[in-house]
Amino acid sequence: MPRIKSQQSKCQLGSCGKMFYRWNGNVNQKYCSKKCSCKSKHTPEFQSRAGKIGALRQIEKRGTGTKGYIKYFNRHEHRVVAEKMLGRKLKKGEIVHHKDGNKHNNSPSNLEVMTQSQHAKLHWKEWREKTIHEFRNNNN
Repeated sequence: MPRIKSQQSKCQLGSCGKMFYRWNGNVNQKYCSKKCSCKSKHTPEFQSRAGKIGALRQIEKRGTGTKGYIKYFNRHEHRVVAEKMLGRKLKKGEIVHHKDGNKHNNSPSNLEVMTQSQHAKLHWKEWREKTIHEFRNNNN
């Protein structure tokens, strides 16, 4: 079936406002692209209307376990921020380390790009120092 242009509409994402054609009489289409549609649904206002405001609160309260990373368009936000800092994609084997240990703090000043081996050494040293400190405190 050939695609048929119907009426021209304006994208309902406030920051976009592009004009686009709805195809095949799709009167429900509100956004010019999938990207604009996703951006509109990742706002607190949309989440509260959709009854999902609790999900946003859970993200804010979530701990720093293995699943505590914030996602940005299906990617870990800290990796996106690091790529923007570097001006390139991360190479295979590069890790983005949170200096303060808080997986929700994705400010560029808190992120450091390193190799997997450097990252493992860093955390091993931290673990060793913590273990020695606990051992000394328990034996005194």
